[in-house]
Amino acid sequence: MAQKEKVVTRSEIRRVIGDYIRRMLHSFETMRGMSTDGLIQCPSCGCFGMECGPNGWNCLVTHCQYRFPEETFVPSPSFLESYYKRKKQEGRMDNLLKSLGIEI
Repeated sequence: MAQKEKVVTRSEIRRVIGDYIRRMLHSFETMRGMSTDGLIQCPSCGCFGMECGPNGWNCLVTHCQYRFPEETFVPSPSFLESYYKRKKQEGRMDNLLKSLGIEI
């Protein structure tokens, strides 16, 4: 008997992406992460099996293999890390300029 494919809503996609980004940013902030931090909970099957590969994010669970819609931007763990570091540096620079009375 064929398994019925689950319809994934935009709100489910937003929720799992938001959970992933919050988990990754917390990991960068505390410098305490887990190996599963870089995985996303699949909005289709519910497993923590979505991994970022060369062709985007896809579920590694054999019976599922869900992929995010092409138009959905989901940052990779390395992109998030570089973004986080850049924002921290910008914050330090903003604080320095502010302390010197310089506005941009």
